[in-house]
Amino acid sequence: MSNILFEKILVPSTGIEITTLPVSETLVNLVQRKVEQDYRARGEQVDPPTYKVKIELPDFTPGTEPEEKEYEHDETTLDQVSADDFLEEADGDIEKAQKLADRQIKNNRRAWAKYLNTINRIEREKREKTSEVMFKRGVLVDLPEDDGWIKAQEDGLGIEVPKNPDDLRLHYLTTEVLITPEDVLLVVQSITKMSMKGMVKPEQVDAAADTFQDILRGRDGQLDEPGKSEGEIRGAMEEIEVAHVDEIHGSASGDEVEGLA
Repeated sequence: MSNILFEKILVPSTGIEITTLPVSETLVNLVQRKVEQDYRARGEQVDPPTYKVKIELPDFTPGTEPEEKEYEHDETTLDQVSADDFLEEADGDIEKAQKLADRQIKNNRRAWAKYLNTINRIEREKREKTSEVMFKRGVLVDLPEDDGWIKAQEDGLGIEVPKNPDDLRLHYLTTEVLITPEDVLLVVQSITKMSMKGMVKPEQVDAAADTFQDILRGRDGQLDEPGKSEGEIRGAMEEIEVAHVDEIHGSASGDEVEGLA
C-alpha cells in the first residue's frame, strides 16, 4: 500500500511495539449516536423534563382557553411552583393548593435527578464506546504466539478472557500492553492527531492531552500509580477530542509512509 498514514509506538511501561492508525470521525459519531438511540428506544429520560405555561394573548377572547406552551426545565425552574398554580384544582382551598404545589416541586426534582442520571450514563457509555472503536480500529498489535498470558488471567486471576478475535485483541491491548494512564494517553494522542489531520492544529491536541495529564497527577505532582479504573482510563479520549475545531487548520503530525505491510 502507498502513502498509508500510521505511526510506530514503543509502549513505555511494557516495551511492546504497536502501530497506530487514524480512525474515521464519522464512525465514531455513528457509534456515539447509537448509544443515545438505544437509550431512547428503552424509554429512558434522555430529554429534560418539561412544564406547561398558559399564556393569555393580548387579543384573548373571554370564554376561550388560553394558549398553553411547553418548556424544558433547568435547574432554575424546578421550584418555580406556587399554591396559586393549583387553586383551581384545589377548589380554592389554599392549604390543599400548597400541598399540591409542594408535591409538584418534589416531582420536578425527582424527574430532573432521573434526567441527570441518564445523561451521565449516556456520556460514560459514549466514552467507553469511543475508546473501543479507537483501540479496535486505531491500533495494530500482535498477540503473543503462546497463550500463557490467557492462562495466567483465567487460571490465576479468574478472569474470563474473550474468545472473539477482535475482543481478544482489545482485551490483550488494555490489560497487558497499555498498563499506565500515560501509555493510554500516548496512544490516544497519536490516533487523534492522525484522525484529525487537516482539521486541527497539533498543539491543540497536545494542549488537550496536557489537561488530561494534569487530571491524572496527584497532589505531589507525580502520575498516579497503575490501578485507575477502566472508565477513568477510557475517559482520556474525552479530553483529547475537545481539540476539534470548526475551521480547517494546518496538518496534524503523523508520517505518511509507503509500504505498510
